[in-house]
Amino acid sequence: MDVHSTDSTPASFYGLPKIHKENVPLRPITSVVGSPTYELSKYLAKILSPLQNNKYTVKNSASFVKKIRTMPIDPDEILISFDVVSLFTCIPTQLVIEVVRERLVSDQSLVERINSSVQNIMALLQFVIHNNFSVFQGSQQIFGGPMGSQVSAILANLVMEYVEEKALSSAPNPPKWRFRYVDDSHACLKRKHVNELHSHFSYINPHIKFTIELESEGSIAFLDTKTTKQKDGSITVSVYRKTTHTNRYLDFESHHHPRHKFSVVRTLMNRAKNIPSTEEEIVLETNYVTETVNFIHNCCKPCRRQEGNDTDQRGLVILMLKVFQRESLKSFGVSILRQPISLSIPSPIY
Repeated sequence: MDVHSTDSTPASFYGLPKIHKENVPLRPITSVVGSPTYELSKYLAKILSPLQNNKYTVKNSASFVKKIRTMPIDPDEILISFDVVSLFTCIPTQLVIEVVRERLVSDQSLVERINSSVQNIMALLQFVIHNNFSVFQGSQQIFGGPMGSQVSAILANLVMEYVEEKALSSAPNPPKWRFRYVDDSHACLKRKHVNELHSHFSYINPHIKFTIELESEGSIAFLDTKTTKQKDGSITVSVYRKTTHTNRYLDFESHHHPRHKFSVVRTLMNRAKNIPSTEEEIVLETNYVTETVNFIHNCCKPCRRQEGNDTDQRGLVILMLKVFQRESLKSFGVSILRQPISLSIPSPIY
C-alpha cells in the first residue's frame, strides 16, 4: 500500500449540529481526506483493525438483538445505558500508545499480516497522532483523535475495550450483561448498584467520563433499537426513532442514482425484518415503513406527452422494485411504459 503523500492540503475543520440535544451543540469533525497523513491513517487502520477483540462489543443492531432477546431480567434489575462524553477528543494520547503497543506485542498473527516491526508501526502511529493540523486558524489537535480520521475510530474502540475490561474485572457488583458499540452501551444490573457502577467506570481514567441513562417505563434505547421489559421477565425489541426523526428519505423522482433509491427501501425493510423480536412488531414496523415510503405515490409520475402524439392520454413511468411485480401493477390498471433494463435490481426482501 502506497502511503506516500503528494499534492496534499491541510485537513478541513467543521461542525455537525446535534439537533437531538439541548442547545444544539456542534460535533467537531476534522476531515483528513487529502491531508498529508491521510494515506498513512488508512494504512494504520488496516493494521490495527484486527486487534479489536472484545466480548462486550456488538457489530450492529442485528447482532445485538440476537443476543438480547434471550436474556432474562429480574424484578429488582434495571436497564441502563452508558455513554462516553466526547470519546474521540478525550482519549488520552499516552493511553492510546500504551494500549496499542500491548495489543501489537501480543498479536501472534502480526508477522503474517505485515512485514514490519512493532517499533516501526508505533513510530508511524505517533507521527499521525502528533500531526493533526487543520486549516481552522492553523490549529493542531494535541489531545485525543480527530473525528474524520480513518484510524481514530479504531483507537477509540481499543481504548474503550481496555477501560471496560479493567472496570468490569474490578467492579464489586458487575452488571448481568453489557453490550457496547463504540461509546454507547446497554447493560442490566440491580437497581441498588447503579450509582456504584457509574462511579466505578468514571474512576478508571480521569479523562474518560461517562453519562448514564436509566430505563423509562421499562424501556431504553440503544442504537436504533428499543428494549422493553415484560412482566414475565423477558425482553422485547422494537425499532427506535429519535424525537427529531422526520421520516424524510430520498425522493424517488429526484436525480439520485436508482441504486441509492432502492437501498432506502431495502435498508428500511431489512431493519423491519431483523430488529423486532416478535411477529406483531415485525408486522407493525413493516406497515409503518410501507406507509412512510408510500411507494406508488413517490415512484409514479405523469409521463410527458411525446411529440407527434395527438392523443391526450397520459401514462405512468414506473421505477420498479421486484416487490411490485408486473402482474400486480396490471391488476390496479397501471400500464408499464418503461422500466430499467440494464440495472441490477435487488431481490425481494419480503
